[in-house]
Amino acid sequence: MRTIIRYIVIATGLLIVTALQGCMKEWLDAKSDSAIASPATIADFRAMLDNPDNLYMNTGYLAEVATDHDTLSGDFWTSYERSYFGNAMSWTEIVPYQENYDWSAMYPGIFHTNVILTGLNKLGDGAAVRELKGEALYHRGYFHYCLASTFAHPYDPANLSDEFGIPVRTSDDLSIPVQRATVGDTYKQILADVTAAVQLLPEHSAEIFRPTRRSAWGLLSRIYLSMQVYDSAQKYADLYLAKYPALLDFNTLDSTLPYIALNVEVGSLHYFQQGSVYYFGIAKSLYQRYEPNDLRSIIYFQVVDGIANFKGSYSRSDVDCYAGVATDEMYLNFAECLARKGEVLRSMHYLNTLLRTRYRVVNGVSTYINKTANTTDEALRIILEEREKELVRRGTRWSDLRRLNNDPRFAKTLTKTLGGKTYTLAPNSDRYTFPIPRNVITKSGVKQNPGW
Repeated sequence: MRTIIRYIVIATGLLIVTALQGCMKEWLDAKSDSAIASPATIADFRAMLDNPDNLYMNTGYLAEVATDHDTLSGDFWTSYERSYFGNAMSWTEIVPYQENYDWSAMYPGIFHTNVILTGLNKLGDGAAVRELKGEALYHRGYFHYCLASTFAHPYDPANLSDEFGIPVRTSDDLSIPVQRATVGDTYKQILADVTAAVQLLPEHSAEIFRPTRRSAWGLLSRIYLSMQVYDSAQKYADLYLAKYPALLDFNTLDSTLPYIALNVEVGSLHYFQQGSVYYFGIAKSLYQRYEPNDLRSIIYFQVVDGIANFKGSYSRSDVDCYAGVATDEMYLNFAECLARKGEVLRSMHYLNTLLRTRYRVVNGVSTYINKTANTTDEALRIILEEREKELVRRGTRWSDLRRLNNDPRFAKTLTKTLGGKTYTLAPNSDRYTFPIPRNVITKSGVKQNPGW
């Protein structure tokens, strides 16, 4: 009897290879002797959604490596230079992107959700079906968003017809030709999925890895922030914080541990592909900005031979790197949106509420001194600075850079020195959008992103 199902399909160039394993063994063993069993029951679809290899352990990592936060030195760069990691870190294509693990890991996740949604449509509209539909829509929206943040042009409300979106897959019919949607249609589908999930997901779940309404609110806030639709980003951060305002007090943490255990701030469980970014060094330009009593400097990092290594993931092991939404991100989203509306005092209140939990308490007294601002510009600079320092390795920095490039106040030229050579990335460079894997271009005929 087979205990692993493999879907290996090439549909005009879109390679989807994935395995349903682990927790699916139980239902597979109960199936018929056919070569490939087909999921058909609520239990089948629950097993598919609960399998970490299918959905929540496969967030792409190349955009995270490309940020101004990650670096490699000496022999480490020599080891990684001729790899996709090296390409991403230096904004080059030293090794041709013939394939791309971000692409080939996340599209199978979308395929799984489409199989699930097609099957659930045959099972009526009961409470269990609705919850499963909500989870599938949430995951499909999440994966499409991650792919768009990497392989599509940044969202621009003045250019929704931009042809360089991503292939949007909403059917499990793999005979449908692969075509790139416009950027506008890409984000329209992402928002439709996650917004629909809000209405279907429960308030709470028996398992922390299952998305809830809280997860969808947080994801919508993240997406709208990346789109620079700040009223909507604020709306969903507000809905999240109204019910889940609790923050983790860093004074309660053990700085010798190699990760931060799952905690009250966790809003959704998503991780970068295992071990993909965890051991890269953090740029000194970031690490040196933490103040002496800021506990993040010892909770987030371990300094070895002068290099700050990240260890601050919300996780269950020292190799899983958290990319899901969390309460600290919602405080930062809400504060930024308030500042952009001119509500400077309120924005500083939310920022200070968060930061007070990150600073050392001595003899029962916090060492944190409230930050203040007199103008919108001043408030935004403070909030964006703290956003960088708080959301390290959380999958938000690349989309932040892409959106802030549109604002001369915050656009920046990125610079890295790797192996004695200096690399730069100018604001709004074509290389803020990664190339479609070349094997996909060859087999499907879709157009490559400009600049590659």
